[in-house]
Amino acid sequence: MFVFLFTISACKDGLDGINGKDGKDGANGKDGANGKDGNNGSNGANGKDASVMSKFYTVSNWAYDNEYTWYKASLNTSSIITPSIVSSGVVLVYAQFPNQVSSNSWNPLPHAYFYQSSSYFSKITFAMNQSGLSLFWTDSDRLQPNYPLTLNIRVVAIPGSIATGYRNIDYNNLDLVLKTFDLK
Repeated sequence: MFVFLFTISACKDGLDGINGKDGKDGANGKDGANGKDGNNGSNGANGKDASVMSKFYTVSNWAYDNEYTWYKASLNTSSIITPSIVSSGVVLVYAQFPNQVSSNSWNPLPHAYFYQSSSYFSKITFAMNQSGLSLFWTDSDRLQPNYPLTLNIRVVAIPGSIATGYRNIDYNNLDLVLKTFDLK
């Protein structure tokens, strides 16, 4: 027994041999369980609502009415002012006056322009119904006004169901209205 112990303790570890060939790949394992859904992303910007419409007009065909001492011009707006707009929608009308300091400024109607040299003012207003929109140009002195200028007019028609969702915008600012409703 003594010889056997001696033999075991006298052995030395030899040099490692060369690596053998890699074995064959094993079979694919089963797919794991689906992970937890991530958080919802933020909402995208509101898209254009096709029911909000806008139309541009140039008005130069004013007719004088002696009874009311005003000039009147009529616009055919039936393509954008529908019966539902008349009953529950919003119609915005803006005028661009060529003699203003900034020719790019649009004024919401009604609009009054004060003539300092004459101590009176001209006022442009509008009325609408299902057949169209009428513009009225009057002077505060109730005399026949000078023939009105050629005006650029912009009409925006917004269904009531949509307008209620946009109560906090400045409807006096045409640029903001056009941007809000993605109108050109």
